[in-house]
Amino acid sequence: MRRIIVLAVLLFLVYVIHAVGADSPRPYGDEAVLVFGFALIVSWMAGQLTSRLRLPMMTGYLLAGFLFGPYVIGAFDAYLTPFTPRAMRDLELIDGLALGLIAFTAGGELKVASLRPQLRTIGLISGVQSIVVSVGVGAGFLALSTHLPFLAHLPFNARLAAAIIVGICAVAPSPAANIAVITELGARGPFPTLAMGATVLNDVITILLFSVAMLVAGKLLTPQAGVDLSLLALVSWELVGSLVIGLVLGWLLRLYIRYIGRELPVLMLALSFVANEAATHFHLSGILLCLAAGFYIENYTEHGPDMVAALRRYRLPVFIVFFTLAGAKIDLPLLRQIWPVTLAVVAIRVALIFLGCRLGARIAAAPAVERNLIWMVLVAQAGVSIGLANIVGESLPVIGRDLQTLGITIIGCNELLGPILMRYALTHADERPPSWTSQDK
Repeated sequence: MRRIIVLAVLLFLVYVIHAVGADSPRPYGDEAVLVFGFALIVSWMAGQLTSRLRLPMMTGYLLAGFLFGPYVIGAFDAYLTPFTPRAMRDLELIDGLALGLIAFTAGGELKVASLRPQLRTIGLISGVQSIVVSVGVGAGFLALSTHLPFLAHLPFNARLAAAIIVGICAVAPSPAANIAVITELGARGPFPTLAMGATVLNDVITILLFSVAMLVAGKLLTPQAGVDLSLLALVSWELVGSLVIGLVLGWLLRLYIRYIGRELPVLMLALSFVANEAATHFHLSGILLCLAAGFYIENYTEHGPDMVAALRRYRLPVFIVFFTLAGAKIDLPLLRQIWPVTLAVVAIRVALIFLGCRLGARIAAAPAVERNLIWMVLVAQAGVSIGLANIVGESLPVIGRDLQTLGITIIGCNELLGPILMRYALTHADERPPSWTSQDK
Protein backbone atom coordinates (compact mmCIF):
# COMPACT_ATOMS: atom_id res chain seq x y z
CA MET A 1 0.00 0.00 0.00
CA ARG A 2 2.85 2.36 0.85
CA ARG A 3 4.41 1.84 -2.56
CA ILE A 4 1.12 2.59 -4.31
CA ILE A 5 0.89 5.85 -2.39
CA VAL A 6 4.48 6.75 -3.33
CA LEU A 7 3.73 6.01 -6.98
CA ALA A 8 0.56 8.11 -6.93
CA VAL A 9 2.42 11.03 -5.35
CA LEU A 10 5.19 10.82 -7.94
CA LEU A 11 2.75 10.77 -10.85
CA PHE A 12 0.91 13.74 -9.35
CA LEU A 13 4.18 15.68 -9.06
CA VAL A 14 5.13 14.82 -12.63
CA TYR A 15 1.72 16.04 -13.83
CA VAL A 16 1.98 19.30 -11.85
CA ILE A 17 5.53 20.02 -13.03
CA HIS A 18 4.57 19.51 -16.68
CA ALA A 19 1.30 21.44 -16.38
CA VAL A 20 2.89 24.43 -14.65
CA GLY A 21 5.86 24.60 -16.99
CA ALA A 22 4.00 23.88 -20.22
CA ASP A 23 4.01 27.48 -21.48
CA SER A 24 7.32 28.67 -20.05
CA PRO A 25 10.91 28.06 -21.15
CA ARG A 26 12.70 25.43 -19.08
CA PRO A 27 16.41 25.15 -18.34
CA TYR A 28 18.40 22.47 -20.14
CA GLY A 29 18.47 19.14 -18.34
CA ASP A 30 15.59 19.72 -15.90
CA GLU A 31 13.39 17.05 -17.52
CA ALA A 32 16.34 14.64 -17.60
CA VAL A 33 16.80 15.08 -13.85
CA LEU A 34 13.08 14.40 -13.35
CA VAL A 35 13.31 11.16 -15.37
CA PHE A 36 16.48 10.09 -13.57
CA GLY A 37 14.88 10.50 -10.14
CA PHE A 38 11.57 8.95 -11.22
CA ALA A 39 13.35 5.93 -12.71
CA LEU A 40 15.50 5.34 -9.64
CA ILE A 41 12.45 5.25 -7.37
CA VAL A 42 9.73 3.65 -9.51
CA SER A 43 11.93 1.20 -11.39
CA TRP A 44 13.62 0.10 -8.18
CA MET A 45 10.21 -0.69 -6.68
CA ALA A 46 9.24 -2.54 -9.87
CA GLY A 47 12.50 -4.50 -9.74
CA GLN A 48 11.84 -5.49 -6.14
CA LEU A 49 8.38 -6.71 -7.15
CA THR A 50 9.62 -8.82 -10.07
CA SER A 51 12.39 -10.23 -7.88
CA ARG A 52 9.76 -11.51 -5.45
CA LEU A 53 8.04 -13.16 -8.40
CA ARG A 54 11.31 -14.95 -9.24
CA LEU A 55 11.85 -12.76 -12.30
CA PRO A 56 14.93 -10.64 -13.01
CA MET A 57 14.93 -7.19 -11.47
CA MET A 58 15.86 -5.94 -14.93
CA THR A 59 12.44 -7.09 -16.17
CA GLY A 60 10.91 -4.76 -13.59
CA TYR A 61 13.03 -1.87 -14.84
CA LEU A 62 11.96 -2.53 -18.45
CA LEU A 63 8.29 -2.84 -17.53
CA ALA A 64 8.41 0.36 -15.47
CA GLY A 65 9.77 2.27 -18.44
CA PHE A 66 7.21 0.72 -20.76
CA LEU A 67 4.18 1.29 -18.50
CA PHE A 68 5.10 4.85 -17.47
CA GLY A 69 6.49 5.80 -20.85
CA PRO A 70 4.95 7.86 -23.64
CA TYR A 71 3.08 4.95 -25.26
CA VAL A 72 1.11 3.63 -22.27
CA ILE A 73 0.42 6.11 -19.45
CA GLY A 74 1.48 8.94 -21.76
CA ALA A 75 -1.26 7.90 -24.18
CA PHE A 76 -3.86 8.85 -21.55
CA ASP A 77 -2.29 12.23 -20.80
CA ALA A 78 1.10 13.46 -21.99
CA TYR A 79 1.60 15.30 -18.69
CA LEU A 80 1.57 12.03 -16.74
CA THR A 81 4.78 10.61 -18.22
CA PRO A 82 8.20 12.01 -17.36
CA PHE A 83 9.63 10.37 -20.50
CA THR A 84 9.21 13.31 -22.85
CA PRO A 85 11.11 13.42 -26.17
CA ARG A 86 13.35 16.14 -24.79
CA ALA A 87 14.18 14.14 -21.66
CA MET A 88 14.94 11.04 -23.72
CA ARG A 89 17.35 13.04 -25.88
CA ASP A 90 19.04 14.59 -22.85
CA LEU A 91 19.57 11.15 -21.30
CA GLU A 92 21.13 9.54 -24.36
CA LEU A 93 24.48 9.80 -22.58
CA ILE A 94 23.21 7.15 -20.13
CA ASP A 95 23.21 4.63 -22.98
CA GLY A 96 26.92 5.02 -23.61
CA LEU A 97 27.74 5.12 -19.92
CA ALA A 98 25.79 1.96 -19.12
CA LEU A 99 27.04 0.02 -22.12
CA GLY A 100 30.61 0.92 -21.20
CA LEU A 101 30.20 -0.25 -17.61
CA ILE A 102 28.52 -3.45 -18.78
CA ALA A 103 31.28 -4.13 -21.32
CA PHE A 104 34.02 -3.58 -18.75
CA THR A 105 32.19 -6.00 -16.44
CA ALA A 106 31.72 -8.54 -19.23
CA GLY A 107 35.42 -8.38 -20.06
CA GLY A 108 36.21 -9.02 -16.42
CA GLU A 109 33.97 -12.09 -16.50
CA LEU A 110 35.90 -13.63 -19.41
CA LYS A 111 38.71 -15.32 -17.50
CA VAL A 112 41.14 -17.19 -19.73
CA ALA A 113 41.77 -19.90 -17.15
CA SER A 114 38.03 -20.64 -16.95
CA LEU A 115 37.38 -20.26 -20.69
CA ARG A 116 40.20 -22.48 -21.93
CA PRO A 117 38.48 -25.81 -21.11
CA GLN A 118 35.27 -24.57 -22.76
CA LEU A 119 36.66 -22.96 -25.93
CA ARG A 120 35.67 -25.88 -28.16
CA THR A 121 32.15 -25.98 -26.71
CA ILE A 122 31.72 -22.21 -27.01
CA GLY A 123 32.97 -22.20 -30.59
CA LEU A 124 30.73 -25.06 -31.74
CA ILE A 125 27.61 -23.77 -30.00
CA SER A 126 28.06 -20.22 -31.31
CA GLY A 127 29.06 -21.32 -34.81
CA VAL A 128 26.25 -23.81 -35.36
CA GLN A 129 23.65 -21.60 -33.71
CA SER A 130 24.70 -18.59 -35.83
CA ILE A 131 24.24 -20.54 -39.07
CA VAL A 132 20.88 -22.01 -38.03
CA VAL A 133 19.46 -18.70 -36.77
CA SER A 134 20.68 -16.47 -39.60
CA VAL A 135 19.45 -18.80 -42.35
CA GLY A 136 16.23 -19.83 -40.60
CA VAL A 137 15.12 -16.37 -39.47
CA GLY A 138 16.02 -14.94 -42.87
CA ALA A 139 13.92 -17.56 -44.64
CA GLY A 140 11.03 -17.10 -42.23
CA PHE A 141 11.10 -13.32 -42.62
CA LEU A 142 11.17 -13.64 -46.41
CA ALA A 143 8.01 -15.74 -46.24
CA LEU A 144 6.35 -13.16 -43.96
CA SER A 145 7.55 -10.07 -45.83
CA THR A 146 4.46 -9.87 -48.07
CA HIS A 147 2.44 -9.06 -44.92
CA LEU A 148 4.46 -5.89 -44.18
CA PRO A 149 3.14 -2.69 -45.81
CA PHE A 150 6.59 -1.29 -46.62
CA LEU A 151 7.77 -4.53 -48.30
CA ALA A 152 4.66 -6.10 -49.84
CA HIS A 153 4.74 -3.91 -52.98
CA LEU A 154 8.49 -4.26 -53.57
CA PRO A 155 10.14 -6.80 -55.90
CA PHE A 156 11.61 -10.07 -54.65
CA ASN A 157 15.17 -8.67 -54.64
CA ALA A 158 14.24 -5.99 -52.11
CA ARG A 159 12.44 -8.44 -49.85
CA LEU A 160 15.41 -10.83 -50.06
CA ALA A 161 17.76 -8.01 -49.05
CA ALA A 162 15.60 -7.25 -46.02
CA ALA A 163 15.47 -10.95 -45.09
CA ILE A 164 19.27 -11.27 -45.22
CA ILE A 165 19.72 -8.30 -42.89
CA VAL A 166 17.07 -9.48 -40.42
CA GLY A 167 18.56 -12.99 -40.39
CA ILE A 168 22.07 -11.75 -39.56
CA CYS A 169 20.87 -9.27 -36.91
CA ALA A 170 18.87 -12.06 -35.26
CA VAL A 171 22.15 -13.77 -34.27
CA ALA A 172 23.26 -10.97 -31.94
CA PRO A 173 22.50 -11.53 -28.23
CA SER A 174 22.82 -8.93 -25.47
CA PRO A 175 25.91 -8.83 -23.23
CA ALA A 176 24.22 -5.93 -21.45
CA ALA A 177 21.18 -7.93 -20.38
CA ASN A 178 23.15 -11.06 -19.52
CA ILE A 179 25.76 -9.33 -17.40
CA ALA A 180 22.99 -7.47 -15.55
CA VAL A 181 21.29 -10.76 -14.61
CA ILE A 182 24.61 -12.43 -13.71
CA THR A 183 25.47 -9.46 -11.52
CA GLU A 184 22.05 -9.50 -9.85
CA LEU A 185 22.35 -13.16 -8.93
CA GLY A 186 26.07 -13.10 -8.21
CA ALA A 187 26.33 -16.24 -10.37
CA ARG A 188 29.72 -17.92 -10.60
CA GLY A 189 30.99 -21.14 -12.12
CA PRO A 190 31.34 -22.91 -15.47
CA PHE A 191 27.86 -22.14 -16.80
CA PRO A 192 28.00 -18.31 -16.38
CA THR A 193 31.46 -18.42 -17.97
CA LEU A 194 30.08 -20.43 -20.90
CA ALA A 195 27.14 -18.03 -21.17
CA MET A 196 29.33 -14.92 -21.38
CA GLY A 197 31.77 -16.59 -23.78
CA ALA A 198 28.97 -17.61 -26.15
CA THR A 199 27.33 -14.18 -25.87
CA VAL A 200 30.50 -12.28 -26.74
CA LEU A 201 31.48 -14.66 -29.57
CA ASN A 202 28.00 -14.39 -31.09
CA ASP A 203 28.32 -10.60 -31.11
CA VAL A 204 31.70 -10.81 -32.86
CA ILE A 205 30.27 -13.27 -35.43
CA THR A 206 27.31 -10.94 -36.02
CA ILE A 207 29.55 -7.93 -36.66
CA LEU A 208 31.63 -9.92 -39.15
CA LEU A 209 28.60 -11.32 -41.01
CA PHE A 210 26.81 -7.98 -40.95
CA SER A 211 29.43 -6.33 -43.15
CA VAL A 212 28.99 -8.99 -45.83
CA ALA A 213 25.19 -8.89 -45.48
CA MET A 214 25.12 -5.12 -46.02
CA LEU A 215 27.21 -5.48 -49.20
CA VAL A 216 24.86 -8.15 -50.58
CA ALA A 217 21.74 -6.21 -49.56
CA GLY A 218 23.03 -3.02 -51.16
CA LYS A 219 23.71 -4.87 -54.41
CA LEU A 220 20.22 -6.43 -54.40
CA LEU A 221 18.54 -3.06 -53.81
CA THR A 222 20.56 -1.17 -56.42
CA PRO A 223 21.81 -3.71 -58.99
CA GLN A 224 23.12 -0.94 -61.23
CA ALA A 225 25.50 0.31 -58.52
CA GLY A 226 28.92 -1.17 -57.85
CA VAL A 227 29.88 -3.10 -54.73
CA ASP A 228 30.68 -0.73 -51.87
CA LEU A 229 33.84 -2.24 -50.43
CA SER A 230 34.25 0.75 -48.12
CA LEU A 231 31.48 -0.69 -45.93
CA LEU A 232 33.43 -3.95 -45.55
CA ALA A 233 36.54 -1.98 -44.61
CA LEU A 234 34.54 0.12 -42.15
CA VAL A 235 33.08 -2.87 -40.32
CA SER A 236 36.47 -4.62 -40.31
CA TRP A 237 37.98 -1.52 -38.76
CA GLU A 238 35.17 -1.47 -36.21
CA LEU A 239 36.01 -5.00 -35.12
CA VAL A 240 39.82 -5.09 -35.27
CA GLY A 241 40.36 -1.45 -34.33
CA SER A 242 38.05 -1.70 -31.32
CA LEU A 243 39.85 -4.76 -29.97
CA VAL A 244 43.35 -3.30 -30.46
CA ILE A 245 42.51 0.11 -29.00
CA GLY A 246 40.67 -1.61 -26.16
CA LEU A 247 43.81 -3.56 -25.26
CA VAL A 248 45.79 -0.31 -25.30
CA LEU A 249 43.18 1.29 -23.04
CA GLY A 250 43.50 -1.68 -20.67
CA TRP A 251 47.28 -1.23 -20.58
CA LEU A 252 46.90 2.47 -19.76
CA LEU A 253 44.34 1.66 -17.07
CA ARG A 254 46.80 -0.83 -15.58
CA LEU A 255 49.42 1.93 -15.30
CA TYR A 256 46.90 4.23 -13.62
CA ILE A 257 45.87 1.63 -11.05
CA ARG A 258 49.47 0.71 -10.33
CA TYR A 259 50.94 4.21 -9.95
CA ILE A 260 47.95 6.35 -8.91
CA GLY A 261 44.97 4.18 -8.01
CA ARG A 262 42.86 6.98 -6.54
CA GLU A 263 39.16 7.60 -7.35
CA LEU A 264 39.05 4.49 -9.52
CA PRO A 265 35.20 4.23 -9.51
CA VAL A 266 34.92 7.77 -10.90
CA LEU A 267 37.59 7.02 -13.49
CA MET A 268 35.70 3.91 -14.64
CA LEU A 269 32.54 5.98 -15.09
CA ALA A 270 34.47 8.56 -17.12
CA LEU A 271 36.18 5.92 -19.27
CA SER A 272 32.88 4.17 -19.96
CA PHE A 273 31.36 7.40 -21.25
CA VAL A 274 34.39 8.74 -23.10
CA ALA A 275 35.16 5.39 -24.76
CA ASN A 276 31.64 5.09 -26.18
CA GLU A 277 31.51 8.71 -27.31
CA ALA A 278 34.94 8.49 -28.96
CA ALA A 279 34.01 5.18 -30.56
CA THR A 280 30.99 6.81 -32.19
CA HIS A 281 33.14 9.53 -33.78
CA PHE A 282 35.86 7.14 -34.96
CA HIS A 283 33.51 4.37 -36.20
CA LEU A 284 34.51 1.91 -33.49
CA SER A 285 32.44 -0.33 -31.24
CA GLY A 286 32.38 1.09 -27.73
CA ILE A 287 31.19 -2.26 -26.37
CA LEU A 288 34.09 -4.21 -27.90
CA LEU A 289 36.58 -1.52 -26.89
CA CYS A 290 35.58 -1.56 -23.21
CA LEU A 291 35.22 -5.35 -23.24
CA ALA A 292 38.79 -5.77 -24.52
CA ALA A 293 40.08 -3.39 -21.86
CA GLY A 294 38.26 -5.24 -19.08
CA PHE A 295 39.49 -8.57 -20.46
CA TYR A 296 43.10 -7.34 -20.40
CA ILE A 297 42.88 -6.03 -16.83
CA GLU A 298 41.31 -9.26 -15.53
CA ASN A 299 43.61 -11.72 -17.29
CA TYR A 300 46.97 -10.02 -17.73
CA THR A 301 47.28 -7.87 -14.62
CA GLU A 302 46.81 -8.35 -10.91
CA HIS A 303 44.27 -5.54 -10.74
CA GLY A 304 41.12 -7.43 -11.79
CA PRO A 305 39.57 -7.33 -8.28
CA ASP A 306 40.21 -3.57 -8.08
CA MET A 307 38.40 -3.01 -11.37
CA VAL A 308 35.43 -5.18 -10.37
CA ALA A 309 35.10 -3.36 -7.04
CA ALA A 310 35.20 0.01 -8.79
CA LEU A 311 32.54 -1.04 -11.30
CA ARG A 312 30.26 -2.34 -8.56
CA ARG A 313 30.37 1.03 -6.80
CA TYR A 314 28.09 2.94 -9.18
CA ARG A 315 26.72 0.55 -11.76
CA LEU A 316 23.35 -0.26 -10.17
CA PRO A 317 21.75 3.21 -10.55
CA VAL A 318 23.13 3.44 -14.08
CA PHE A 319 21.70 0.01 -14.95
CA ILE A 320 18.30 0.97 -13.53
CA VAL A 321 18.01 4.13 -15.63
CA PHE A 322 19.44 2.46 -18.75
CA PHE A 323 16.94 -0.40 -18.80
CA THR A 324 14.07 1.88 -17.80
CA LEU A 325 14.79 4.09 -20.80
CA ALA A 326 14.97 0.98 -23.00
CA GLY A 327 11.48 0.01 -21.84
CA ALA A 328 10.16 3.51 -22.50
CA LYS A 329 11.37 3.31 -26.10
CA ILE A 330 9.24 0.26 -26.99
CA ASP A 331 6.86 1.69 -29.59
CA LEU A 332 3.41 0.32 -28.72
CA PRO A 333 1.51 1.99 -31.62
CA LEU A 334 3.95 0.50 -34.09
CA LEU A 335 3.75 -2.89 -32.39
CA ARG A 336 -0.03 -2.80 -32.81
CA GLN A 337 0.37 -2.33 -36.56
CA ILE A 338 2.93 -5.06 -37.18
CA TRP A 339 2.48 -7.32 -34.17
CA PRO A 340 1.69 -10.52 -36.13
CA VAL A 341 4.98 -10.36 -38.06
CA THR A 342 6.92 -9.13 -35.02
CA LEU A 343 5.74 -11.95 -32.78
CA ALA A 344 6.22 -14.50 -35.56
CA VAL A 345 9.84 -13.41 -36.07
CA VAL A 346 10.46 -13.48 -32.30
CA ALA A 347 8.98 -16.99 -32.05
CA ILE A 348 10.95 -18.27 -35.06
CA ARG A 349 14.16 -16.80 -33.65
CA VAL A 350 13.68 -18.37 -30.21
CA ALA A 351 12.87 -21.77 -31.72
CA LEU A 352 15.93 -21.67 -33.97
CA ILE A 353 18.23 -20.53 -31.13
CA PHE A 354 17.01 -23.57 -29.20
CA LEU A 355 17.59 -25.86 -32.18
CA GLY A 356 21.00 -24.41 -33.07
CA CYS A 357 22.31 -24.51 -29.51
CA ARG A 358 21.09 -28.05 -28.95
CA LEU A 359 22.76 -29.18 -32.17
CA GLY A 360 26.02 -27.36 -31.41
CA ALA A 361 26.11 -28.63 -27.83
CA ARG A 362 25.46 -32.19 -29.02
CA ILE A 363 28.32 -31.98 -31.54
CA ALA A 364 30.56 -30.62 -28.77
CA ALA A 365 29.44 -33.43 -26.43
CA ALA A 366 28.55 -30.81 -23.83
CA PRO A 367 27.06 -31.87 -20.49
CA ALA A 368 23.28 -32.22 -20.34
CA VAL A 369 22.80 -29.04 -18.28
CA GLU A 370 24.55 -26.99 -20.96
CA ARG A 371 22.63 -28.66 -23.81
CA ASN A 372 19.34 -27.92 -22.06
CA LEU A 373 19.98 -24.36 -20.86
CA ILE A 374 22.55 -22.56 -23.02
CA TRP A 375 19.97 -21.44 -25.61
CA MET A 376 18.24 -19.32 -22.97
CA VAL A 377 21.21 -16.99 -22.57
CA LEU A 378 21.21 -16.00 -26.26
CA VAL A 379 17.63 -14.73 -26.58
CA ALA A 380 17.98 -11.20 -25.14
CA GLN A 381 18.93 -8.37 -27.50
CA ALA A 382 19.98 -4.79 -26.82
CA GLY A 383 23.06 -2.64 -27.47
CA VAL A 384 24.81 -4.24 -30.47
CA SER A 385 21.49 -5.11 -32.16
CA ILE A 386 20.22 -1.55 -31.82
CA GLY A 387 23.50 -0.22 -33.20
CA LEU A 388 23.21 -2.49 -36.24
CA ALA A 389 19.57 -1.47 -36.73
CA ASN A 390 20.65 2.18 -36.77
CA ILE A 391 23.29 1.42 -39.43
CA VAL A 392 20.61 -0.26 -41.53
CA GLY A 393 18.38 2.80 -41.23
CA GLU A 394 21.14 5.13 -42.39
CA SER A 395 22.71 2.95 -45.09
CA LEU A 396 20.04 1.08 -47.07
CA PRO A 397 17.94 2.93 -49.65
CA VAL A 398 14.16 2.49 -49.91
CA ILE A 399 13.69 0.07 -46.99
CA GLY A 400 16.29 1.19 -44.43
CA ARG A 401 14.19 3.37 -42.12
CA ASP A 402 11.19 1.04 -42.04
CA LEU A 403 13.44 -1.96 -41.47
CA GLN A 404 15.18 -0.11 -38.63
CA THR A 405 11.84 0.60 -36.94
CA LEU A 406 10.71 -3.03 -37.30
CA GLY A 407 14.06 -4.26 -35.99
CA ILE A 408 13.92 -2.11 -32.87
CA THR A 409 10.40 -3.37 -32.16
CA ILE A 410 11.59 -6.99 -32.44
CA ILE A 411 14.58 -6.18 -30.22
CA GLY A 412 12.21 -4.71 -27.62
CA CYS A 413 10.25 -7.97 -27.43
CA ASN A 414 13.44 -10.02 -27.13
CA GLU A 415 14.69 -7.63 -24.48
CA LEU A 416 11.64 -8.37 -22.33
CA LEU A 417 11.77 -12.14 -22.83
CA GLY A 418 15.53 -12.74 -22.72
CA PRO A 419 16.34 -11.75 -19.11
CA ILE A 420 13.57 -14.03 -17.80
CA LEU A 421 15.06 -16.99 -19.65
CA MET A 422 18.58 -16.02 -18.59
CA ARG A 423 17.62 -16.00 -14.93
CA TYR A 424 15.89 -19.35 -15.26
CA ALA A 425 19.01 -20.83 -16.87
CA LEU A 426 21.35 -19.52 -14.17
CA THR A 427 19.17 -20.70 -11.31
CA HIS A 428 18.74 -24.18 -12.79
CA ALA A 429 22.41 -24.81 -13.61
CA ASP A 430 23.18 -26.07 -10.07
CA GLU A 431 24.99 -22.82 -9.32
CA ARG A 432 22.28 -20.81 -7.59
CA PRO A 433 23.72 -18.33 -5.07
CA PRO A 434 22.67 -18.64 -1.43
CA SER A 435 20.48 -15.55 -1.62
CA TRP A 436 18.10 -14.18 -4.26
CA THR A 437 19.14 -10.64 -3.45
CA SER A 438 21.45 -8.63 -5.66
CA GLN A 439 25.07 -8.22 -4.66
CA ASP A 440 24.78 -4.55 -5.47
CA LYS A 441 22.18 -3.87 -2.79
